Amino acid sequence: MGSYFIPKASYGPTQAAPIKAVTVNQNLLVPVKVDIDPTVRAVRYQEKEQIKSLNNRFASFIDKVRNLEQQNKMLETKWKLLQQETATPSQVKPMLEAYIANLQRQLDLITKDKSRLDMENSTVYKNLNDYRTKYEQEINKRNVAENEFVKLKKEVDASYVSKVELEDLVSGLSEEIMFLTAIYDAELRELQENLRGTSVVVQMDNSRALNMEKIVSEVKDQYEEIAARSREEAENWHRTKFEQMKAEANHYGEGFCNPKYEISKLKQKINRLQIEIETSKSQLLPLETQIAEAEQLGDTTVKDAKACIVDLEKNLQRAKVQMAQQIRDYQELMNVKLALDIEISTYKKLLEGEERRHEQNSISNKTFLNVKAAATKVNYAVEKDSVLACLLQPKGTSSLLSGDLSGSVITSGKYVSLQTKGGDREVAPVPLEQAVCNTLPAESTNVTLVGPEGAGKTTALEKLVLDWAKGERLQSFSCVFHFRLKELNCLQEMLSLETLLLRHGRVPLESLPAVLQNSSQVLLVLDDLHVCGQSLDPSAHAPCDDPSQVVSLGCLVASLLHGSLLRGASFVVASRHTGDLKFLTGTQMEVLGFLKPQREAYFNHFFTDPAVANRALAHMEKTLGFYDFCTSPRFCWTVCSLYEPLMEAGEKLPETVSQLCVGVVVYLIGKLPLTAARSRELMLALGKMSSHCFLNQRLSCTTEEIASFGLEKFLDAVAVFLQVDGQQLDRHVFSFPSLILQEFLLAVSYFWNDSTPESTEEVIAQLRGRTQLFDAFLSALSEPVQRRPLEAVLGEPNDDLVADFKRWFRRSSEEALRGYQKDQHHRCFHLLHQAQNKSLVKEIITPAARVGCSYGGLGLRECVVLNYVVESLGEMDLLNLYRARSLTEEQVEALAPAMSLSREIMLKDSRLCSGAVAHLAAALSRGITTELDLTQTALGDEKFQILSVGLRDCKLTTLKLEVCALTELSGGHLASVLSSSTSQLQLLTMRHNEIGDQGFIKLSAGLCSPHCQLQELQSFSAPESLQSCKLTAASMAALSAALTSGQSELKKVDLSLNSIGLPGAASVCEALQHPACKLRSLVLFDCGLTGECCQPFMEALMSEHCCLAELDLSVNSLGQEGALLLGQALRRPGCPVEKLGLQRCELSEPVFEEMGSLLRSGSSLLKSLSLGLNGVGDLGVKPLWEAVAHPNCLLEELDVEMTDLTDACMEDLSAALRATKTLRNLGLSNNTLSDASAAALVQAAQQCQSMQAMKYVCSSSLYPKPP
Repeated sequence: MGSYFIPKASYGPTQAAPIKAVTVNQNLLVPVKVDIDPTVRAVRYQEKEQIKSLNNRFASFIDKVRNLEQQNKMLETKWKLLQQETATPSQVKPMLEAYIANLQRQLDLITKDKSRLDMENSTVYKNLNDYRTKYEQEINKRNVAENEFVKLKKEVDASYVSKVELEDLVSGLSEEIMFLTAIYDAELRELQENLRGTSVVVQMDNSRALNMEKIVSEVKDQYEEIAARSREEAENWHRTKFEQMKAEANHYGEGFCNPKYEISKLKQKINRLQIEIETSKSQLLPLETQIAEAEQLGDTTVKDAKACIVDLEKNLQRAKVQMAQQIRDYQELMNVKLALDIEISTYKKLLEGEERRHEQNSISNKTFLNVKAAATKVNYAVEKDSVLACLLQPKGTSSLLSGDLSGSVITSGKYVSLQTKGGDREVAPVPLEQAVCNTLPAESTNVTLVGPEGAGKTTALEKLVLDWAKGERLQSFSCVFHFRLKELNCLQEMLSLETLLLRHGRVPLESLPAVLQNSSQVLLVLDDLHVCGQSLDPSAHAPCDDPSQVVSLGCLVASLLHGSLLRGASFVVASRHTGDLKFLTGTQMEVLGFLKPQREAYFNHFFTDPAVANRALAHMEKTLGFYDFCTSPRFCWTVCSLYEPLMEAGEKLPETVSQLCVGVVVYLIGKLPLTAARSRELMLALGKMSSHCFLNQRLSCTTEEIASFGLEKFLDAVAVFLQVDGQQLDRHVFSFPSLILQEFLLAVSYFWNDSTPESTEEVIAQLRGRTQLFDAFLSALSEPVQRRPLEAVLGEPNDDLVADFKRWFRRSSEEALRGYQKDQHHRCFHLLHQAQNKSLVKEIITPAARVGCSYGGLGLRECVVLNYVVESLGEMDLLNLYRARSLTEEQVEALAPAMSLSREIMLKDSRLCSGAVAHLAAALSRGITTELDLTQTALGDEKFQILSVGLRDCKLTTLKLEVCALTELSGGHLASVLSSSTSQLQLLTMRHNEIGDQGFIKLSAGLCSPHCQLQELQSFSAPESLQSCKLTAASMAALSAALTSGQSELKKVDLSLNSIGLPGAASVCEALQHPACKLRSLVLFDCGLTGECCQPFMEALMSEHCCLAELDLSVNSLGQEGALLLGQALRRPGCPVEKLGLQRCELSEPVFEEMGSLLRSGSSLLKSLSLGLNGVGDLGVKPLWEAVAHPNCLLEELDVEMTDLTDACMEDLSAALRATKTLRNLGLSNNTLSDASAAALVQAAQQCQSMQAMKYVCSSSLYPKPP
């Protein structure tokens, strides 16, 4: 906490220049004569004329509009009259037409938007592919380089280790050689001393005439003298040596009894070791060469880097000098501007007649102007240095939980800019510093930074103030005050604004009035706003407007933020999410913390080895990256600090957040000199404090509260787990630096409590809505494998409590999984994921669990836990992701293993990006999925091309591609899928896809492949959309060729709502007569057929090779003649048709008579007949009732909806129902039958033994009761 103030002027005593008289230019007092420029007058006249002409044109347009409106009304009246004259009795058609027109308009708009978005999407996708290719190439190069570097590093490390071992061996041998050499020298000296008293007889040739006796006698005398001295010295030396050797012999014992033998053995050993040394030296030489080369390369790199650093420092220094010069120039300009403003103001006041009152002020301002500018320059530089020194001074110590010191992070170059986002969610995140500087002071005077604990708000605020002190940001403010409200709150004292600025802001007393007067140039940076106990609601308290008034800290802060104090000042406020933030004006920014790019940069700063950093980051993203708290810089620090020793020791990294917390607690307890019993007592005390904070919604506790929890005995250990604020011992405030650890400690204290507290269900009910991971931590700690590290430092937990939790978990999970609330399902899955026990998953998720309900709207965490559950089960019948509107690449990547293990995947009405589709394709190619529903996913051609890669090699038998925005481009991709040798696709639906004739021709080419196993093809659009696949007769020839190729297995084709007309029908009917055609069902609903089309159908049905069992020609204008032709064909003995649809085909009474005769003939195999929406009345339908009652009739389903039946038909209808033995379903909806007919229908249906369902009046079903 600190303040940073730049005094703008010095008002002390100065030596002023002599006062001069003020002279006024008399010309300035003469009234100014203003004449309008003729050019301006002409321009104004032209503008006036233009406005007149525009008004006239506007009036004429209004008249035209009125005339057109009158004509439109006349036409509407005529249209209504014509409609009344030509209106039919039916009320359904106009309603349907209006509904169709409305949907057509909506679809046209959607189609236009789709075309535009498709073009934009294709452009973006193309750019994405280019960038992805470049990125993959760079990644491959980087991976190769990293692999080579790792190999070289391993070789260098091995060489260095070998070198160290050999050096140790050489040093040991050298010492041994020195010892043996010393022994050898001592023995040699002893032998030489022994030889001194030895006489030698020398035989010489005395043939020469020399007086040898004399010479010998002289020599003898000399030698005798020398020998005498030597003998005496030798005796003395031997005596001394003997005493020494005797003492040494007594000391060393029998170990030196035979020194010669030991010497010989040592010599042999020396020779052997010398040989080994030579061998090692020969091996060491190339290794030293490699090391030297590596060191040389490293030195060269370091030199280059140092040179670059020197250049950068020079450039930086040059930039700083230029910036300082610019700042000085700016200050000089501002001073000149200020002087001019003062002079202008003085002249204005003189002109107003106030010369006497302002004359002295004008002279005084001119006098002190130069003094003020000089003082500002000097104090500016001095104050910036003091600010930097204050900010860079270390405050506190870093820990595993609280994170690294903010000053250390900034000065060491490890600071990573946070991401923030304003109220508009559509705007991309921006760096926090940039957002704040762009907002102040242009848009508002207040900026509120909102984020969770540990999001890096404190460090970001200090970085802003530090940049201001360095002259890099926020230079429009002369004074910046930085206060941490948490530290001020610990003082528990009343404050005034003047006291706050003087004591905690370190403002000089003589500068305080200038600060209060020039508040528009003041910026207050307030951290930890959420700790203030006072409400920010201006109506909740009386505001303070006196800077000298002593009030509480909360009232003081509220008065500052609402402008009662220091009006005009700007604020940057940091706070957690609280309800009081709604009372703050200005711009509110959400601190997003570390997104994925920022986490990658942070890990690269933390770990010096890029390979280690990448491995650590990948593991964190896989196991923890789906939690919101992973965006917290403090959490990233904790993870890196825990990963580092584990990776160095080669140990396994934690797989869940529970395992991470177990590792953190074990690490922190290991730093304390406590026994297991004392550590357990400490955990229980911390659990009491955690429970107190959660239940009372407290963020911190006082010293008295700490003592009541039993933590007074662990004051030295408290700083390891808690954050301590406040300088005075009796005013310390204790809080948990991490909410995650707070919940985990609560879970630990619950299980390790020897006493019997409340049951698990009661504890969880009390904490529901107050904690997020408490039950998940309990689930993890209930497993012996998960809690084993804690048992090593705390002892065994309470077995009764563990058993009680398991019973509650099993009971609540079974109850939740029997329902359809997906939130409860996700909660159960998360607890299972934390437990990491696959056998437990299989025990809890039984066949009675409704795990097939829709799991749309998943987050990344839900995807991860759902994937874990499916993997634990081994397989899943249905993975239901209905209405998953925003499936990202990360989510589908997390779900890919679960997709591979699911037999059916439901993605209806979902949205997938291109990356997500690629993961889906990979999952299909390696999985067991047999059915995939992509209805209404707006897949598009490009995404389907990606998907088709996986479809070519998978086990899919059913593929639904309805309303997927496919065009003719996808026809070729579908053909490649169908012609694949591994394709097992049997059912393909393509409703509402404008593939057109060209796309369908491409698709038909795939149907001719010998590998194609497709049996059912539905290429029509949904009836409710009233849109076709744009197929015409041009593509029917290709379909006919595929059906007659002998390779196609197609048994059902549905081409509804496609205008194929007579030529298309003729092509299809020609295929039906071919012996190779296996088609058994043909649906041509609303395909633009007429009565002429019935002749080809009659010929096809008369053919002996036709095997068609279902024919639906509904909503086609067949007429009486066409339907009678079909009736003739159906009379052929052996005609295979069992189901016939002729709804709304403009049929008449003779057609109904023909159908009744056909049913009574006994030659027809018809079992289902639909003749609805043909208004023939009671007499027209009567032949059908007679046919139903006939014993030769095989009919099981009959639909006569909207055929204008009345109560007059009830006698015939009841008789038919009582007589029939085969009819099961009867459709009578939307006929003019009265309520009086209901009793007769029910009675007749009850008497009918075969009847199962009857549709009567608006599709309501009447089920007969047994008599």
